[in-house]
Amino acid sequence: VSLRVGGVEMVTHSFADSATDGAVGIGARAATTQFDDLVVQQFVPPPPPPPITLPVAEDFDDGVADLFAVQSGTWDVATGRYQAVPVAGGSAVSILDLTGPLPADVQMQATLHAQSAGFQQNGFIVFDYQGPTNFKYAGAFVGTNRWAIGQRTAVGWIDDATFNQTINTGQDYALEVAIENDQEVTLRVDGSELVTHTYVGSLTDGDFGLATRNARSLFDDVLLDEFVPPPPPPPVTLPVADDFNDGVADLFAVQSGSWDVTGGRYHASPIAASDAISTVQLSDPLPADFQVQAIVQAEPIGVQQNAFVIFDYVSPTDFKFAGAFVGTNRWSIGHRTPASWVKDVTFNQTINTSTDYLVHVEVDSSTNVSLSVDGVLLGSYTFADPLTNGTVGIGTRQAHSQFDDFQGAAIG
Repeated sequence: VSLRVGGVEMVTHSFADSATDGAVGIGARAATTQFDDLVVQQFVPPPPPPPITLPVAEDFDDGVADLFAVQSGTWDVATGRYQAVPVAGGSAVSILDLTGPLPADVQMQATLHAQSAGFQQNGFIVFDYQGPTNFKYAGAFVGTNRWAIGQRTAVGWIDDATFNQTINTGQDYALEVAIENDQEVTLRVDGSELVTHTYVGSLTDGDFGLATRNARSLFDDVLLDEFVPPPPPPPVTLPVADDFNDGVADLFAVQSGSWDVTGGRYHASPIAASDAISTVQLSDPLPADFQVQAIVQAEPIGVQQNAFVIFDYVSPTDFKFAGAFVGTNRWSIGHRTPASWVKDVTFNQTINTSTDYLVHVEVDSSTNVSLSVDGVLLGSYTFADPLTNGTVGIGTRQAHSQFDDFQGAAIG
């Protein structure tokens, strides 16, 4: 038995015994009620809706969100954008009103514009929506500067994977959530892959949509389509060079912090008291003898002032560095551990912020490291283990810096 009100199905229930061998009529329970326009007739189930034909797109320019079904909160279209307004302390969720199976590889895109007004500041693409407290999400927690993939349960909103980066209200972000093999989720923001997570169980037997958590946000340019994985990037081998004059750092992959190319330079900004590291994605191991160099400039802002060439990068807490600790006027060669940055050897010299230095690092016989600045050899250090297991890059420790004219090459 289904109850529809105003053409919308509200409640359904299945009885154990027949519901058609008795009489039908109207009535009230301890109430005075009026009835009109009674019709009793054979019910002919409507034909099933046609299956989904991807892609599905909605830009809200016609002033309506006719593909969406509101689940919670208040949603309206204003100035060509879909606006979410939650009930205080609650969520605002609206899902695509679609039927039929989805492919195992599917993606949803949307433009997010988190508003500063309201209780919190956030916005998400929703996927695998099964109910108000059973769905997955991917998007921005603006107030805490984190991109997240997670799941909504009866307990609350639980992040499964995050990436820290400065996120602003009043700014458009192009979100893309791609699902591969029905389980692997990737969140891309403005074209950059920031967060990935793999779930157990299907992610495409629920609905897709938009949501906020106790926040006001605007959404636009929604697209649901089959996901076709991009071809793998061409292999990157030594020598490598990037002067960033084309406005992109296409050789690099951000490992931590926030990075952008402006004015023909690659700028590092840490998230709170953290590192900012970006590395070259080499397809081949480093040779026993190689060199890497970059122009570095520490900026006079932030918690600390420093800038480094990175080498033998294996993980966020396992790499080597050579460069400037400006505040203590020391050039150093050292290594990163889970506990801290360890300076293995230092060279005292006056170092200034807002000043370019050409930092050149040479590695020979896999373990011997020499550091030169502006063409002058400062010294060397020998590590116990080979330095050829990781890759090369640039970075800072809790500092804002800019880099230019990066180069890496084999020697000999």
